[in-house]
Amino acid sequence: MNNVDLHVKHKMLQSPSIFPNRVSVLAHIFLFFGTGYEWTRAGTLASIYDDPNAPMPSSIDMSDLDEQAQMLTQDAARNAERYPGESVDTSRQVDLGLARLTRAYVGEHIDVYASKNLAPKDSWLNHLSHIESFQHTPLATIPKKVAKLDKDWVTAADEVAFGLREALRQRYDVVKTTGALKGAPKHLTAVYERLSEVLEQLEPVTQRKANAKRAQAILSRLMGSL
Repeated sequence: MNNVDLHVKHKMLQSPSIFPNRVSVLAHIFLFFGTGYEWTRAGTLASIYDDPNAPMPSSIDMSDLDEQAQMLTQDAARNAERYPGESVDTSRQVDLGLARLTRAYVGEHIDVYASKNLAPKDSWLNHLSHIESFQHTPLATIPKKVAKLDKDWVTAADEVAFGLREALRQRYDVVKTTGALKGAPKHLTAVYERLSEVLEQLEPVTQRKANAKRAQAILSRLMGSL
């Protein structure tokens, strides 16, 4: 695991109700205001609110689910007093049990969840509703000399920009002649254009377009040999 993966792992273990998956952590880091994340001289991202010496949690946090279980027990006791003989509503118990099992599974396989995007396919789409503009966020304030940045953080920025741009393409039609989004609000059109600029800015390090061209060339040769 690289330093970005370890940072994601720490957030997911520490605050799983806020950060249930890798996408939620990366969106928090790169797309939102007020999180304290800034580019450092070392070419990494760090938050002024984080303790750089804080140890990695040994297990995933369950405290919020424990509190819900306690409230559920108290509610059940009160209802039993008020409505004796009534059957207990088990839907909350089932939901809580499922949430606990799911979180425990993520915690058991946290290295995989922190380093791979295993979030639901619509995860990036869910973040669009929170974005009016990201012109002052870490994703939009990447230093011009990207070659001097930490490659893992550049790759993570690329992951965010590409994932969000693809989400916009899924929601709105792309005009082939102009490459613009058809029917998208102005602020999302501006976001889409800025995402394309960011991907171009990161290209010297990520080589995303170059790798795609090489893969296409290899596929064409294979198809030609059949």
